[in-house]
Amino acid sequence: MSLVNELYNNGDVVINIKGNQFGGLLKMGDLIATLNVLAYIRKVNNNPSIKFYIPDTALQNDKDYVRIFRDFVMENSDYISKSIGNYDFAGFVEIWSFRENHFDLIEMSSNYNLKKKICIFPLIDAHYNTERNFSNELLQDIINDYSIEKFNDYEKYICIKDYLPENISINGFKISNDFKNNLQHLADCEYYIGGDTGTSHLVGAMNNDSNKKLIFYYCYGYHGGWVSSFTAPFHYNKENVKMIYFNEKIRTHVNKNDLAILENLIMHNPVNPKTRLGNKMDGGYVIIDGYDYDFIISGGVGPDISFEFDFMKKYNINGVIFDSENYNHICFPNKMIYINKNIDSENNLLEYVQNYKNIFLKLDIEGGEWNLLSSEFVNYLNNIKQIVIEVHNIFTNPAALEGLKNLSKTHHIVHVHENNNCHSFIQIGENNYPYTIELTYLRKDCRVVGLNHISLPIEGIDFPNANYENHDLNFYPFNIKNN
Repeated sequence: MSLVNELYNNGDVVINIKGNQFGGLLKMGDLIATLNVLAYIRKVNNNPSIKFYIPDTALQNDKDYVRIFRDFVMENSDYISKSIGNYDFAGFVEIWSFRENHFDLIEMSSNYNLKKKICIFPLIDAHYNTERNFSNELLQDIINDYSIEKFNDYEKYICIKDYLPENISINGFKISNDFKNNLQHLADCEYYIGGDTGTSHLVGAMNNDSNKKLIFYYCYGYHGGWVSSFTAPFHYNKENVKMIYFNEKIRTHVNKNDLAILENLIMHNPVNPKTRLGNKMDGGYVIIDGYDYDFIISGGVGPDISFEFDFMKKYNINGVIFDSENYNHICFPNKMIYINKNIDSENNLLEYVQNYKNIFLKLDIEGGEWNLLSSEFVNYLNNIKQIVIEVHNIFTNPAALEGLKNLSKTHHIVHVHENNNCHSFIQIGENNYPYTIELTYLRKDCRVVGLNHISLPIEGIDFPNANYENHDLNFYPFNIKNN
């Protein structure tokens, strides 16, 4: 029986399923992903009343908590029927590939009022797991992060199945071992901190309250690159959701500020192809093809406007160019107005970013990006579809971390290139990180597929900015294959 069927078109429909029709007997995350298939069946058959009947035999038979999980989802959503249906599901769906093709469709309304509560959810089967989830050191760091004065009036729980190692200091947190209670905690806590576990998928699917903060920690490199596309929690693109890809190798070599900077430079694979606009030196940039825009803002051009001319040939939209140097003698592209002015915290582009919804932004403003990214401008980042930006002094400018965090809330990095004209590095662990890099960002409603696994620089796309050779960036957080 196909996913599209005239029998599904009308009225209440209950479809009986078996776990092995979706990749194997279902665990918690698998169950949520299976319900994503149901959400698709509802959509394509135009019937929101279709349900699955999921018997105990469809679940992993040695995991009592999986049945508790199923019952909680059944009580808190309209996806699962308590009674057997009239139709049997036929065929096979590989749920994670299906999700990759159709994205997130499941939405579960939460009827719980949020409480001032912080809940940390390591793995359920194991209290920690250095390959997949939280090491002792990372778990302790997370506990410490939420033990500061700011959170003194919050209830705090570590929600686990068994026990914590004796060397973990819980700093005022309570240990909760009751799985039913933990699911209640998951639903009504203001802060959920989790890893690669089914509870993360559940809380992501239930997330319909912008005041709820979801923080997900994932081991960079686990699953060989498909961690962000197959096992990331549902609806992770919302602004109140933060994905932190930690790297245990790096954590032992870096201070917290530099570590946070690297965590906000994670590179993803875009669905659409890359192309280069402008010359093959400084002034040309890599963009992601296949999107439409309603305005372009270009900040910082110097005498080279090859990027702007190539862009206007391709898109032919209205725009504006800013530069503090006087370039009135230059012939700029039609439809682009030149303004002899810096972009900074005072000239923060509000008159443009408030009035357009799909802007293309190019910024090469020699460090002024950090002032801009700490201004009111950041409240309108969702109006910018794609950004190419050269960022300077990322490990020394005190405003850099906040600026990168603001960009990470709304956009994914989809291309990275060292500005090798600067040719200045900081060594962290075994790797040399450039202080000045060119980044391409895509707004999070433009799809990405997992973390980057393509070698950098890319032949035919990336070119040296100056006489130095291009710098290899095939390591964390830019390339998942060398983590």
